[in-house]
Amino acid sequence: MLDSAGGAPRFPVNMHEQPWNTHVHVFEPTRFPYAEVRTYTPAPATVEQLLQSLSASNYLIVQASVEDGPEAVLAHIQDLRHARPESIFRAEIVYEDADESRGWSEEHLKMLHTSGVRCLRVRNPQASNNNTNADFELRNLLKDHMRSIARSTGWAIAMQLPLSTWASLADFLQEDMRGITIIAEHCGSITVPLTGSDGKDFDTFIDLVRKRVLFVKLGALHRRIKAGGTMEELRVHLRTLADAGPEQLLWGSDWPHVDSTSRGTVESPHLVVDAQAELQALATWFPVKTLEFMLIRTPERLFGESVPGIGFGRGPM
Repeated sequence: MLDSAGGAPRFPVNMHEQPWNTHVHVFEPTRFPYAEVRTYTPAPATVEQLLQSLSASNYLIVQASVEDGPEAVLAHIQDLRHARPESIFRAEIVYEDADESRGWSEEHLKMLHTSGVRCLRVRNPQASNNNTNADFELRNLLKDHMRSIARSTGWAIAMQLPLSTWASLADFLQEDMRGITIIAEHCGSITVPLTGSDGKDFDTFIDLVRKRVLFVKLGALHRRIKAGGTMEELRVHLRTLADAGPEQLLWGSDWPHVDSTSRGTVESPHLVVDAQAELQALATWFPVKTLEFMLIRTPERLFGESVPGIGFGRGPM
């Protein structure tokens, strides 16, 4: 089922201000087959179905880990632009640590920018089995390869990392990645109840947000509550996050709500999620000004306007 239980989210801000949804996927496996090696196999979620579910004005289309390269996302961006030219559609693509990626030319970067790319997504090295060098590999990837691309284009870098990893990267991000827009996806992997060292790691994470080192993409709240956790606990932690950095928040619905727990190559149906209820919960937890930053002003600043670097102008809408 592609639509949430509550239908397309209604936004708790003035729609004339053109709110953003900064985390959606599109899957058309017949047209763009999935990667042969993948951890799950989502059901189709087409451009047409996304258009039927649209409620925001502008969108960031995110390349999922199961997709075989960025070509599908870039094609979907073009389809969406033609279907709804009054909206802004941007792309977040996975950075592959391969020789051809390390040598991305200025011409190639300009092509991607014109195609709508505004963010590079990092695959978490810790996801690899028995990877004892994950922290070193991640720092090396960011510092030696991705930092120069982000500086030359003005693009953001988005990562989904455990809360403990964000805490361990605190000094590195402040010193070696200064001036780069870093986005912590999926609420920074804050999951309640916090246990063990989570509380200390959470405090470090909040400090990074307060210092404007990190932006945080909120959404898919149903994934942030473990057994024994409550929505009230999540509210307290997300309100702490919002108070620390009201201008550092983004929101993404996570449409079409894939079920990544169904492993392997057997197609799994999408989850039934009430995205409307989740967005309305945030609307009751946060001040109006914070909502305006999260849904309008901050995503527009990161993805909507032209960005500095190597002579880029604003890409086609």
